[in-house]
Amino acid sequence: MKKLIAATFALAVIVFSASAQQTREVKSPRNSEMGQHKEHMMKGLDLTDAQKASMKAQREAGKAQMEAIRNNNSLSDAQKQTQLKALKQEQQNKMQALLTTEQKASMEARKAEMKDNRKMRDEKIKRHDDKKMSKEQNKEQKQAMKEKLGLSNEQAAQLKALNEETRDEVKAIKSNSSLSQEQQKEQMKAVKAAAKTRHEAILNKEQLKTMQEMKKQKHHKGMHHPMKEGRKPAPVNGQKVKKS
Repeated sequence: MKKLIAATFALAVIVFSASAQQTREVKSPRNSEMGQHKEHMMKGLDLTDAQKASMKAQREAGKAQMEAIRNNNSLSDAQKQTQLKALKQEQQNKMQALLTTEQKASMEARKAEMKDNRKMRDEKIKRHDDKKMSKEQNKEQKQAMKEKLGLSNEQAAQLKALNEETRDEVKAIKSNSSLSQEQQKEQMKAVKAAAKTRHEAILNKEQLKTMQEMKKQKHHKGMHHPMKEGRKPAPVNGQKVKKS
C-alpha cells in the first residue's frame, strides 16, 4: 500500500513538473518578444548608470504595485483594469521624466520606425492573402469556363499552355527597356492577336459560339454596371432637363 501511494505521489510530481515546464515554454516566446521590444526601444539611448538604476527601481516598484492591485479582492475586474491602466501611464511618465531631450527624440524615432515596420509587415501579409484569393478565384473561373464550354482535358491543357506562353511573351516585352512604349504596344497587340487565333483553333464551332455568347453577356453586364452608367443631367434652375 505504501509503495502504491509513493508511486502515485511520484507520478503526480512528474505530471506537475511537465505541466509547469509546458506553461513556461508557452509563455517564454511572449516574454522574449516583449523583452526584445524594450531592448530595441532603449538601444542607442546611451543611458547613464544613474538613469539605469532609477529605471530599475521604478520597474520593481511598479511591478509590486501591479501585483497588489491584481491580488486586491475588494476590487472588481473593471476597477482593476482601470487602476492598472492608470499605473502603467504613471510609470511611462516617470520613465520619460528620467530621459533627456535628445533621448526622448531618439525614442520617438524608434517608435516611428517600429510602427512603419509593422505597417509594412501587415501590408505584405495582406498582399499575400489577396494574391492567394485571386489565384483561387481565377482557378474557379477557369473551372466554370471549362464546364460551360464542355472542354476536354486535352483542350484545357492546351489552353493553359497557350495562356502561360502568352503571359511570358507579354512580360518579356514589358521588361524590354530597348523598346519604346509604342513599340511595346504594337508587339503586345501582335502577341495577343496570335494567341486569339491559336485559341480559336483549339475550340470547335459549338464551343466558339458559346464563348461568343458568354462574352456578349459579360459585355452587357459591364455596360449596365452602376459605376459605368452615366449620371443623369442635373436640373437647371429647379427645372427638369428634357431629353434630346
